[in-house]
Amino acid sequence: HFREFAGGLADRVLDHLRLLDGDYGGFPVDRLTHSLQTATRAHRDGAALLVAGFFAHQGVLNLPAMIVIAAAAAITGDAVGYAIGQRYGARLRDSRLGRRVGARRWQRADDFLATHGGKAVLFGRLTAVLRAVTPTLAGMSRMPIRTFLAWNVLGGLIWGPACVVLGWAFAS
Repeated sequence: HFREFAGGLADRVLDHLRLLDGDYGGFPVDRLTHSLQTATRAHRDGAALLVAGFFAHQGVLNLPAMIVIAAAAAITGDAVGYAIGQRYGARLRDSRLGRRVGARRWQRADDFLATHGGKAVLFGRLTAVLRAVTPTLAGMSRMPIRTFLAWNVLGGLIWGPACVVLGWAFAS
């Protein structure tokens, strides 16, 4: 099944992107991500960025634009995660799931973020599980917003473009 799936991957993505030809409304990031996810069945952010880099190499997408979009999306996505943690963190800790996690584990997460601060935000991007939870935990633990934003921007400027360029390099 994999060979069949992989063999038609490029055509499926191109066909889906052609559906958007001439339609300049909406949000470019959302439309690109939707196109890539629908055509490739890739639902992880890194996979979509790798595919975007591949198609930039093929001339279908613009590499500099994809780099800018990847960085902006990474920074924005984690900022939203931080805001969610800040706003709903207490409710999550008090929920059934939060009680299953346990006060001791929540305290360990708070202590870790207090000790490592922005470094945890930056290096959290390098692991899928941490990339998904670190921004929310940072908001829940009340990491200062300036600290979070500084490290979040640095991480987004490294991670997002690196994924796109890596996809571009694989296509070479």
